[in-house]
Amino acid sequence: MAEFQHIVYTGCGELGIGSWNYSQIIQGNYPVISKMTISKGQMLMHNIPEDIKNDLFKKINDSAYEFQFLDKQKLEEYLNSKTLEIVTRNSILSEFDQSKNRSVQSIDALIKTSQPFEELSTIINNSQLVHLSLTSVGIVLGAMYFGAMTKAKIDISIWIN
Repeated sequence: MAEFQHIVYTGCGELGIGSWNYSQIIQGNYPVISKMTISKGQMLMHNIPEDIKNDLFKKINDSAYEFQFLDKQKLEEYLNSKTLEIVTRNSILSEFDQSKNRSVQSIDALIKTSQPFEELSTIINNSQLVHLSLTSVGIVLGAMYFGAMTKAKIDISIWIN
């Protein structure tokens, strides 16, 4: 706990009461690991107009489709810009949430079959790390340390806007 208090004291991080989920972060940043899919039958149940269907989904095979949108907010913005019944709009959003949950569960299963990831997940979930978020100072210092240790450069602009 002292290490976490020191990180907070130096302004490099914040300890919150909330927590983050390792599998959700992987799914959000690397969606190609476990795609967000919907079955053909599920898609047909929603009576989605063909032009909108083509924007929302990419065919994987004869029985499955993949969501083109990976961010719920962007999906909502797109759906709000179209003339759709509220029931259809809400059912698409519900399918999106369910597909994302299935994707996260798939990543959870993948982590459990991989020893290094399972160990990392256990360390994160059984410590204060799950409640820690880095400040911009912490991100810069972490990137500098990583660069010094590995001689690799990290583009921090993806974290600091």
